[in-house]
Amino acid sequence: MRRPPYARWLAAVALVAAAAVIDLRGTPTQRHPYLTAAVATGETIDDSVLQWRDLPAGVLPEIDLTNPVAARDLGAGEALLPGDLAAPPAVPSGWWAIPLPMPGDPAPGTAVRIVLTDTSTTIDGVVVAGPVHDGFNPRAEGLAAIPGEHAAAVAAAAIDQHLVVLIAP
Repeated sequence: MRRPPYARWLAAVALVAAAAVIDLRGTPTQRHPYLTAAVATGETIDDSVLQWRDLPAGVLPEIDLTNPVAARDLGAGEALLPGDLAAPPAVPSGWWAIPLPMPGDPAPGTAVRIVLTDTSTTIDGVVVAGPVHDGFNPRAEGLAAIPGEHAAAVAAAAIDQHLVVLIAP
């Protein structure tokens, strides 16, 4: 009569015990922000549009949410990544931000020249937030910073549609 295979039984029990320990140990997790609503380019991302989810550690890179502004159009349900965020654009002291129809898709910081067609006056400014193209409005508006002394004239011309916005190359 042969001896029972005690070594095999012991190896099988050890393997099952090791698998149970590894499975029950779990994996380290980290919390990561996801969007609950769509956010347009240039909009500030705050807690009202964020949902935090636990993910295995290291799956997505860490993200800094100090004064976050969307660098591109973001859809609901997307995980926020470092490339999705930009620093909030600054309006220079003494300047005013005015919504203006803008050609193309200028990035924040792009120089603009506004021509008031009724007076042939030109005013230089800077893009603070690029236009949001929704596919329905051919005159998509962006936000441009204008020196304070010209802000009223530019705003009035924008209301009457008596201006042209030129984008620097």
